[in-house]
Amino acid sequence: MHHAVSARTIRRRLQQSGLSARHPLLGLPLTQNQRRLRRQWCDERIRIDGTLKSQRYISEVLEPVVIPYLQSLATATFQQDNAQPHVTRIVQGFFVNH
Repeated sequence: MHHAVSARTIRRRLQQSGLSARHPLLGLPLTQNQRRLRRQWCDERIRIDGTLKSQRYISEVLEPVVIPYLQSLATATFQQDNAQPHVTRIVQGFFVNH
């Protein structure tokens, strides 16, 4: 038997059974002072000003920082996200050549 059941009925039944839906925490509940300190920490460690394009990614991140660091390790796996500067042909070509 297929009966239509409203979302409210389902929530009520789950609650009666001691179950409830929870919304995932999307961020840490920080105080104003904690936010200020976190922002200050980030600002002190900023490396790239402006927009990061593919060529800047290679010349300011990969060549001076990433490649020397990886070469100093016995074994390593370099992983990056799919941000636009990371997946362009010029960057992929850089990885093939290095």
